[in-house]
Amino acid sequence: MSRQLLIRILVLAIPLSAIAAGAAAPRIHTVRSGESVSSIAKRYYGNFELTRLLLQYNGKLDTLIQPGDRLHVPMCRVHVVRAGDTLSGLAQRYLKRPLAYREIAALNDLGPNTPLHVGQRIVIPVILSHTLERGESLATLAKLFYDDTDMSHILQSYNRIDDPRRLSVGQKIDVPLVSFLSGAEAQAPVPAAVEPEQRTVEPAPAPAALETRRYQSKIALARTAYSLGEYGRARELLEALQRDVLRDGNDVERADLLRLTAFVYVAFDLPVQACAAHRSLSRVSPRTRLDPDFVSPKIRQVLSECMEMAGNVGQTH
Repeated sequence: MSRQLLIRILVLAIPLSAIAAGAAAPRIHTVRSGESVSSIAKRYYGNFELTRLLLQYNGKLDTLIQPGDRLHVPMCRVHVVRAGDTLSGLAQRYLKRPLAYREIAALNDLGPNTPLHVGQRIVIPVILSHTLERGESLATLAKLFYDDTDMSHILQSYNRIDDPRRLSVGQKIDVPLVSFLSGAEAQAPVPAAVEPEQRTVEPAPAPAALETRRYQSKIALARTAYSLGEYGRARELLEALQRDVLRDGNDVERADLLRLTAFVYVAFDLPVQACAAHRSLSRVSPRTRLDPDFVSPKIRQVLSECMEMAGNVGQTH
């Protein structure tokens, strides 16, 4: 049997096993003369860059397709939040796994304890099943599927892997993906989420101020680590990001980074560093206040003392 024929059989035989329970069933596209995988990706997602992921979802080893081939075209659901919705409730409803709220949160650039608000759009991941090959690791898979090795924690958590160093060739790894959006959904604006640790009382930004958030996903990783009590990991991520975000990020990203940095330094009993981060935060977002419903007593105490010290220093000049 030729290799090309084998590939075509695999494509035709691929079942809906790549879809978790509750996820949207993929469409079946029958290839027409003159079509390519990239043109199909463009048609459904409005984006040629999803060609590689579409190939991987269909288990294809190359871009060769023939008229009559059938491709599974996955499509992420987009849930519009209603009153009473929670991340764990959405994880149970769509993925039948309430603990998957952590992965849904991270893939939507949210902290796992972020409260949802009515009208917010939450992208429900499609689950791609990958068979581990020799030399692959969670880090290499994170690079392959997310273009970011730091997102390997999503694969570890979703697949309930205790030790990522003890994987075996042939092991099935489920990969949650939120990239498979229709062109219209991909271009729709995503409402900003309220931080779980702290509310910011300030007017909504004007449309011109809504800049592209280059660092939001990486800051979200640090926020997730912090929420899970992995303070060392959160500190490592934040300190690695600090120079770039403060230099090139927008005000929202700077405020997010500085706020979380202050919280992490409090966790490490480093009040001087926490105060420095909080003073910088006050310059970026002057109307930020600590909300007792979302900030621990320890954080409130340390940062309140910071504000008092800053006020006393200001009165001496």
